Amino acid sequence: MLKAWLQNPNLSEMFVEEKYHSWVSSLHTDRHVTVTLFQLEKMYGTTKEAQAFIAELCRGQSGTPHPQAPQVAKARMFKVLKEVVDETSKGESSSSGVSISGRVSESKAKELLKKQLGGLGDGIGNFLDMKTGAIKSKKPKKEKTAEEEAIAEVKKLEKKCKALSNDLDKVIEELVTHKVRNCSELVSCLEKHVPVVASELTRVSTMAAVAISEVDVQKTVSFVTEHKETLKPIDIDVRDGKRRVTSAKGPKRKKVAEIEEVSDLED
Repeated sequence: MLKAWLQNPNLSEMFVEEKYHSWVSSLHTDRHVTVTLFQLEKMYGTTKEAQAFIAELCRGQSGTPHPQAPQVAKARMFKVLKEVVDETSKGESSSSGVSISGRVSESKAKELLKKQLGGLGDGIGNFLDMKTGAIKSKKPKKEKTAEEEAIAEVKKLEKKCKALSNDLDKVIEELVTHKVRNCSELVSCLEKHVPVVASELTRVSTMAAVAISEVDVQKTVSFVTEHKETLKPIDIDVRDGKRRVTSAKGPKRKKVAEIEEVSDLED
């Protein structure tokens, strides 16, 4: 089949690509966890030394109210280091692809060629247009390098920061506008999150603008992991705020709908 292809002047373009990759990666990851004071005391104890250590872990953090028990002081949640992981991995991989193009004029040749092309790969025979005789296959997608993958994750994080910033402003406004009960502490907490998210967005956007040639994969992956952990408790508070707003709006909307329904019946 390949020999016939090469000898046919109408089928002059065929590209076969082989790629081989060998890689070694070293990854240093700081993993954090968000826990309550109750959990910290269970983990480290209640001795003077333990209390001093817990106080040092929580220093500089205001803590996030627990979504289900916002009024309980010891249920406030703090971000602490859980573990430090060092990972080294290496391996090899290979890939291949075929790209073809050309045009067949005779109808019998079209039928025969379509049948033969089916043996080159899954579904490749479908690339022969029986009306025009045109043959065109899609080129295999270019594989992303480790650097490109790392920057793609940073850009996803940047998008998340922007969405979180918008949600924060909206949720705070709605909580205040609808005078949602028992949410003053949550509003205060959300307001403290605003400058934190703004700072995170600045740092993430700066990282996202780094040229591919200057990307340090290990540092970038650690950067993304760290900042995801920073945003996690903020995201929890925003979701809690949205839930409360929805709960406050729900009965009102239902009541309005019932009034409109009664009005329609009276008309």
